Amino acid sequence: MSRRARIFRNIAIGLAACFIVVVAAVLVVSRTQWFRYFVKQKIIAAAEDGTGGRAEIDSFAFDPLRFRAVVTGFVIHGNEPAGAAPYLSARRAEVDVRLLTSIHHVLDVAYLGLDSPRANIMVFADGTTNVPTPKTKSQSNETPLESVVDLAVGHFDLTTA
Repeated sequence: MSRRARIFRNIAIGLAACFIVVVAAVLVVSRTQWFRYFVKQKIIAAAEDGTGGRAEIDSFAFDPLRFRAVVTGFVIHGNEPAGAAPYLSARRAEVDVRLLTSIHHVLDVAYLGLDSPRANIMVFADGTTNVPTPKTKSQSNETPLESVVDLAVGHFDLTTA
């Protein structure tokens, strides 16, 4: 074997070993309590920034082998008075994603399931509502409805109790 072939072989072996180590590390870290807490806080922050309300999540779980995320007890509080039902809530939300499905999409939502979603929109005597306003305005030229329509979901399941 020539010197050049040995160099390329050793580089390929090194890259394969690095890839295996990274995949193993991702599998181990994604099963830790730290990871679940970190992602839970990121989801709460994104929901609060996007809606302007106060968000809560009871639990977050992620299965790295099936690329499935499950959120339970998802609640967004708007401007409703204390003791009133929250602005939005869902008992459970499941999302299955697929990676690298095409050149144009790095991530596709294969399945989205919502269990017992609830909305509570209140109109007060002065004409205001409990609908929160986002903390930062969107820089996108699309309306929120266009963004939702553009989100491709392979299968959507809505369960009410």
